[in-house]
Amino acid sequence: MTDLAADVRDSARTYLPVLRAGLEEAARRLTLGEDDGLELLAAALDGLEWVAHVLANPRLFVGAPAVVAAWQDLGARYLAALRLLLEAWENRDTLALGEILRYELVPVLAEFQVLFVPEVGLSCGGLQQ
Repeated sequence: MTDLAADVRDSARTYLPVLRAGLEEAARRLTLGEDDGLELLAAALDGLEWVAHVLANPRLFVGAPAVVAAWQDLGARYLAALRLLLEAWENRDTLALGEILRYELVPVLAEFQVLFVPEVGLSCGGLQQ
């Protein structure tokens, strides 16, 4: 594993749980109609961009074709969730924002996080040290 891949892996192990927790709280607040849910979502945008960059480069981390295919599927579902989120944002639909976060985006992030946790990694090879 390259130094860059190791750095990203270590960052993901630390940051993804924090990102997920923030998005879960934003989802909760948005579905309750609380405006500060938008602030929490805005605070997570850099993290969401980071995840998109990592998902766009699976071969940096894994080489097995089955793992790359799973990674690419995860990336496609992530981008689809982001598109839904953008549409809800443009429509100023805070309830939809909360539901998309809770039922679309956070579950994808949970699957993505599994790739970086050696004890739970993909059976065909996660991102082990």
